[in-house]
Amino acid sequence: MESLPELRAFYGELHSQEKNSSPDTEILLALLKWEIEGEEFMDSGKYSKAQDSFEKALTKLSEKSTPTSLLKKKLCLFMRSAKALSIVKGYAANEVGKAYFKAQEIACQLDDLEQKCSVLRGLCSYHMVRADLDKASLIGEKLVQLAKKEKNDSLLVEAYICQAIPLCYMGDFTQALPILAEIIEIYKEDPSISISTPDNPIILSLCFQAIGQIYKGFVDTALNTVYEALDLAKHLTTYDEVFVLLHIATIYMFREEPEFTLKYISRSIEKTKGSGIGHWLAVSEIIEGWAIARVKDPEVGIVLIERGMEKLDAGQSELAKPLFLGYLAECYSLVEKYSKALALIEEGLQIVGRLNEYAYESDLSRRKGEIFLAQGKPELAKESLKRSLQIAREQGLKYLELRALIHLFNIPDACPSHKERTRKLIELFEEGIDNKIIIRAREICSLTQA
Repeated sequence: MESLPELRAFYGELHSQEKNSSPDTEILLALLKWEIEGEEFMDSGKYSKAQDSFEKALTKLSEKSTPTSLLKKKLCLFMRSAKALSIVKGYAANEVGKAYFKAQEIACQLDDLEQKCSVLRGLCSYHMVRADLDKASLIGEKLVQLAKKEKNDSLLVEAYICQAIPLCYMGDFTQALPILAEIIEIYKEDPSISISTPDNPIILSLCFQAIGQIYKGFVDTALNTVYEALDLAKHLTTYDEVFVLLHIATIYMFREEPEFTLKYISRSIEKTKGSGIGHWLAVSEIIEGWAIARVKDPEVGIVLIERGMEKLDAGQSELAKPLFLGYLAECYSLVEKYSKALALIEEGLQIVGRLNEYAYESDLSRRKGEIFLAQGKPELAKESLKRSLQIAREQGLKYLELRALIHLFNIPDACPSHKERTRKLIELFEEGIDNKIIIRAREICSLTQA
């Protein structure tokens, strides 16, 4: 699709020839005017207004059958509309899917490979946020094959994103992290690569790379990675900055530092005001709720999390829902509503099994063990914590493994092999001197050695 400067230049050229223009040219001028207006709103972070402009252009085209000469313009407008809608309503919204499916029909008519790939990228995100990870993965594999065949770096970046992100949600960071690293390398070599979705590829890749890094035990490297993303996002769009601030807050959440989580998620929420970024506002409210529950008032935190989850449900999004259910369960545990907390954990585990979101299975099992410990049920706690431990080991997620081991030490007859494994595991952590989880593990190792 044309950039905003290219659209303006094209509009100026057509406008200068208006006296000799055909009916199709007159329609094109009107479309370009709304398209330029929409892109200007996108650049200024006014996403709802941008969608209104694209919708006016599409309405104009729907007044009569679209001439062949304007089919490509119609395709571009559907793509721009889908991009704006995905920000305002969330990628999983039905309207987003409809826009991409219509764009796909036109791309097939035109037999335009680059446009077909761009549409597939959008559809991949649509299916992914609806937690249909199998469909998203298949699209990713198809895109990688097409991009490599065409030897097109722009298509390859989009294809790799489609391949890597579903792997992250399925808990396969071992495969995902090298792909994300390659995206970053390609994009840094050529930052001018054109991407047809709202997600800047290097921002997206750095944020998911950070999640994988902390799960793998690189708790300080993960922070450095998201701060690198923030430095880049400040020079990009409101959407990019909100996305990064949210992920910084998430990394601090995994580090068990709710004060910093609250600081950065508050900045994310402030940035979303007036921009129409609906999906990430809902996610931000969930994270804010967790932080408030930990540092201020659990009851207030519960209200915020439930409100954010209701918004995501309304937008048809099930992606990361097991994670959010885990946060909510933790907050209910803080007010000693253990039955409610366990019900939420069970709901989360069912979603993991149904949608293959295995990235969250170890964490949910650990939380289940913590609740049983709080209830004074050590045998049930041991069973859940061992399950958490097993999954973390299978996925190679040292940080999650360490968290499960720490809680096993709260059970009087913890297996001696767990103590030895903790000592060996903690030796593998080369960073995280000030991390609460790692400090606690080192303390336990010191006590058992004494």
